[in-house]
Amino acid sequence: MGGFAELLFAVIGGGGAPAPELQVEIPLESGARVVMIGGATEDAGRIGVAVAVPVGWADAGGVEGAITAQLAARFAVTPKDGASSFAPEVLPTVTLYCGTLAADSVEAELAELAERLIARECDLALFDAIDDGIRRPPPASAFDRLREATAPGCAEGGGPFGRRPRVAPDLGATAATEAAKARMLEFLAARVGSEGCVIALVGAAPSGEVALAAARAFECLPRARGVAPPAPREAALQAPRRVAAPAGDARGAVGVRLAWHDDPLGDLAALSAACFADAVGSWPEVVERDRLGGLLASPEAEGGMHGRALAATLRELQEQGLTDVRFERLLGRLAERQAATRGDPQATARQLALDGTLHGRYDASALRVERWRTSGRAAAEAALRQQLRPAALVEVVPAAGADG
Repeated sequence: MGGFAELLFAVIGGGGAPAPELQVEIPLESGARVVMIGGATEDAGRIGVAVAVPVGWADAGGVEGAITAQLAARFAVTPKDGASSFAPEVLPTVTLYCGTLAADSVEAELAELAERLIARECDLALFDAIDDGIRRPPPASAFDRLREATAPGCAEGGGPFGRRPRVAPDLGATAATEAAKARMLEFLAARVGSEGCVIALVGAAPSGEVALAAARAFECLPRARGVAPPAPREAALQAPRRVAAPAGDARGAVGVRLAWHDDPLGDLAALSAACFADAVGSWPEVVERDRLGGLLASPEAEGGMHGRALAATLRELQEQGLTDVRFERLLGRLAERQAATRGDPQATARQLALDGTLHGRYDASALRVERWRTSGRAAAEAALRQQLRPAALVEVVPAAGADG
């Protein structure tokens, strides 16, 4: 990589003044990409890092496959000795590994992560410890119930939420664990690879040495063999739903199921999230996209205030449209969200990795406000009216208030 290193240093300024906003990209022969930009950080020696692997729980095939995807993510950040600097996040179509690393440890820690992603062996005791928190999960949450209601495949065994199976009693604990471990290693071998993988780095100033170190760490990943096609699911809800919260949950949750829409840069999903935030007063805690749509959700407020506010907003969009005042508020919320992300190196790295993996453009989020301003209020109104219909509302409420 010597010649490329010289070119890279020339692009970012080498020994001269840093260009903190300039993007550096290293495409690897295997299909992975390393990207690094400058960003705000309290410690110049620390780097925000995010690795996005384009396979998630919705790609893994049924509830066992979805659990396997989560086991693989946990395994990748559970070294035999010490603790990993990465935290896994399994989304419907992407798995993220995010952390903040010392600049001089980037190569070693990324290399360890890459080694686990291509592992073909796993100690049974280690796997059992990883498996315990997934195959024997905590009680279902209001968000679990929300996902069941908005993606019926989950309730029938098509996702990692809701009716998650425990160890099969007819196999016995040891045999079941061995079988689960074998599925996890097979999943890593068959699905996890470098094709479409993005390693994003954000530091006080771009560093060719750090970017090249990250590239070296991930040279070992083979190309992915592809993902299983998602099982058919209900792409759009036909009527609003009120479902019972888990026992003991007096708060509940409120959400909107987003139908599939041609949204290559994620602009409509983001504007929908901004509209959700405008209704309830805060950004949704759950913002998920899958190949048939997505989900926006937050905990319910006391007295069902969020559900009522969101229902009113959805009706107003259909009956009155999107006013100029609300359109500007939504753009303001998008701008505030982006500014908050850019103030955190790890959050910025996460967004870069997601944008690169999902949208193929690292500026997908950064230029979102400008794109909507260019498209105009009328285009935003038409898109939101199609996406945020009253029928898309789902509320998780105490059992006494649930439908049926």
